[in-house]
Amino acid sequence: MTETPFFLVWIDIRIRLCQFHIIQALIRWGKSKPKKAPKSGKAPPHHKLDEDALQKLLVLFRQAQRCRSLSTWKSQFLKSFNEGVDDLAAKHKCNATVIKAYFNDNWWSSWLGMTIHSIFKANLQLRPVADSTTDIGLPKDQTRDSGWNTNNPIESAFRVFDLVFLNLLQNKR
Repeated sequence: MTETPFFLVWIDIRIRLCQFHIIQALIRWGKSKPKKAPKSGKAPPHHKLDEDALQKLLVLFRQAQRCRSLSTWKSQFLKSFNEGVDDLAAKHKCNATVIKAYFNDNWWSSWLGMTIHSIFKANLQLRPVADSTTDIGLPKDQTRDSGWNTNNPIESAFRVFDLVFLNLLQNKR
């Protein structure tokens, strides 16, 4: 008896990302230091974000997340985000090219948000999607900042328990 692969059982499953972990990843990337040049070449370009610029970039990201449909994604939200990054680069002297490339590669265009079935159906041809990190597909009265900010209800339940019953106290034993 052979087991059926998960992607054949849940063929239309959508992958959504936890909002907390998205923001955590963005902050870590934004606070990263430039990499040293290898002996054989020059260092890769760095974003050069300072603390103030990083906070403004997070605001731009959160505004882009408010998109509700793929039809308005490129024409309004992505365009507005890219214009905001250009303004940020002009005011804070950070590298807009590196910032845009990071977001395009990691948050705006990838396999995330595609169903497993559509990945295999497209022979792993990736298409630009943003619905794993935006409000696309959420109920009209919800955003990624509310109850839909995690895709892990167990993690969320433990956090509520820790907050309500344990007052966020930590056991040091």
